[in-house]
Order: sequence, then C-alpha cells, then structure tokens
Amino acid sequence: MIRQICPHCFQTVELPDAAAGTDAPCPKCAKAIPVPGAYTPTVDPAAGPAVVPAQEPTPVPPPVSPSSEWNVPAPPPGFVPPKEPAAAASPPVEPPPAPEGYTHSAGFSLSPTVLAWVPVACLTLAFLATFFSWVGSFPGDVRVYTQNPWQALFASFTAQTLPDELLLDEKPIAQKLYSSWWLLPYFPALVFTLLFAWVERIVRHPDPATIPGPLAWVPKVWPRRHQLLGGLTLLLLLLAGIQTTRGLGLEVAIRDLVAEKFARAAEEADTTIKKTKLAVNSGKELAQFNVQPTTARDAALALHAAALLAAAGLVWLDLRGAKQPPRVVGYW
Repeated sequence: MIRQICPHCFQTVELPDAAAGTDAPCPKCAKAIPVPGAYTPTVDPAAGPAVVPAQEPTPVPPPVSPSSEWNVPAPPPGFVPPKEPAAAASPPVEPPPAPEGYTHSAGFSLSPTVLAWVPVACLTLAFLATFFSWVGSFPGDVRVYTQNPWQALFASFTAQTLPDELLLDEKPIAQKLYSSWWLLPYFPALVFTLLFAWVERIVRHPDPATIPGPLAWVPKVWPRRHQLLGGLTLLLLLLAGIQTTRGLGLEVAIRDLVAEKFARAAEEADTTIKKTKLAVNSGKELAQFNVQPTTARDAALALHAAALLAAAGLVWLDLRGAKQPPRVVGYW
C-alpha cells in the first residue's frame, strides 16, 4: 500500500500499489491526487557496513503539490517516516436549542449518500413518463386525441376508438401535424444523462489501471461528475420547457386548424368590433377541443427540476469538503 497526504483534504490516505505513477481518486474526498512512481531501494556494499533497519522500510513520499506536473524526488534508501497520530474524528454537530415557545423539534441531515440517488431516480421516472400522453383533446372531459413526446417527434398522434362522427377532425389535424423539433436534441440528451447517472452510481472510483486507452481521461474529470450531471439536467429542463411552452405537435395542429377556419374572417376584420367578434368566435371554437396537458407532462417537468436541484445539492456538498452534512430542523 502507498500512504501519502491528500493535497485537497489534507488527510493521510492509503492507495493500492497499482496507483503508483498515476492520478488516483482520494478515498476521503474523491478528488484526483498525483501518486509518485514506485521505486526499489538499493544499498551499495562498497559505501560501508550494511545497516539493518529496525523494521521493514515502508517508502512514503513527502506530500505532493496539487499540480500533477511537479516531479517529487524519491526518499533515500532506508528512509522510515515517523508514524502520524490518527486524526481525531469530528464531534457530531449538536442541533441548536429550540426557540422560546417551542417544545418539539424534528429534522433530518442532508446525507450525500441519499441525495446522490435522487437524480438517477428522477431521471429514470422522467424517461418512463415520456411513454405516456403529455397532451390531449378532451371535449366534454372525454379523451378523443392524445399525443406523447415520441409521437410528437415523429408527427403522429392517437385517436381513441369512438364513433366516426366524433372523429371528424382527425384527418384535418393529421394534415397539419408537424414534428416537434425541440424533442430531437432532448431525447438523445435524456438517454445520455440517464446512462451517465447510473454509471456514476455503479462506478464510484474508476481504476486508471483497468480503463481502456480512449477513456483514460475519465479519472481526471470524475471528481467533477456532479457538476457535469447538473449541467446535463439543466439542459434537459430547458429543452423540455421550451418545447412544452411552444406546444407539442397536436396542440399546434389544432390551433392552426382553428386559425384556418377563421382566416377569411381575420382578413375582413378591419374594425375593433369585428376583431373582438373574431377573437370570441375563434376562442369558442378552440375551446371545443379542450386541449390540455396531462399529469404525465407535469410530473416529467417536476422530475427534471428535482434532478437539477439534487445535482446542485451534491455540488454544494462537494464544496463543503469534510464538514458535517447540513441538518434541517423544524420546531413546533
């Protein structure tokens, strides 16, 4: 084993011999630290009588600089570093006393272990939500036309099994249906972020010795994985928010269908009264379709926001270093 001091958290850590000459993650703070190369001590018999050390020498290099470009000189043969006292454990943080007038309290600690599972859970549920309808036409609270994000991407929708006289608008809507292009970058980003979140949970500390050559950069950026996860979840929330604000394909097609029906009246509306009448009549026509977002869409957006907040919380905890996790306490 190799023992040295982490230049980030200043804790004495033990690293496997295979990490010699590489940048290995610190077992305490998970940040990359440079590890000096291994050496074999030798003794020149001509230099004098052999000195038998009291114990088997354990080579321990001096503390290294955070810069991986600093070449640390090897200690002389037979060097035995003094034993360092064990670091005292931080005392647990006592909750503050209850304010005057309050007799009960309850709280919880913001555990990094628990918080780290929130993004992957939220992203998994958000991905499953894309297979449910995000928007639909519900005249009289009856489901007539629905569309999920995958259908919106490929310009299709679902018409329910109803009598033909209730589906007279199906063909006109299909003729005006176009792809929702903001979903084109959204789905690859969602799949990549979901896979990255699961890999981050499964592979906590990648071993540089077992990583293929094309992925040799992974251990260097792995300490910043929470920042990367936060950026990806922010991108997903922006793409999903822009698309839902503009409307999925079914919503846009129904609005275009109503606008086409009143196109001639709009050209003739040259007075305030005619324009008001046009707005009321077109609004009534659009209201008959009763186009509404579904619970699945609202849940997907909420899950994206929760994943982003959790990733931001992990970044904040990383910046706190070895401090005790914060605690949320309520009094009553």
